[in-house]
Amino acid sequence: MTTYVFQAALLCEECGLRTKLHLCGSEELADYSLLGDSDRYPQGPFSDGGGEADSPAHCDSCGLFLANPLTADGEEYVREALCECHEPTHVCSDVCRAWGTFYHHLLPTDGEAET
Repeated sequence: MTTYVFQAALLCEECGLRTKLHLCGSEELADYSLLGDSDRYPQGPFSDGGGEADSPAHCDSCGLFLANPLTADGEEYVREALCECHEPTHVCSDVCRAWGTFYHHLLPTDGEAET
């Protein structure tokens, strides 16, 4: 998924473009897109949901899951969260469902013991 970086936050494409449009009213800020200053103007677009990380990334404005690749630690984190979703007493959140859909290769298989 396409993302933008603005003030140390990841933004989905929609929020990144909305922020750029909001800031475009200032000619002073218009040049920051060329300077690479993400503190003053959203930079991007970048692919892969902001890149590889130790956990799933979400838009810091609207919360949309950004479908980023994971490190080995990130895969373990998601695997544990998805295992919890398969416990009989656990109610799986929309977030876990989104992770399970995208990271389906990490879903526990029938009979897989939780570690």
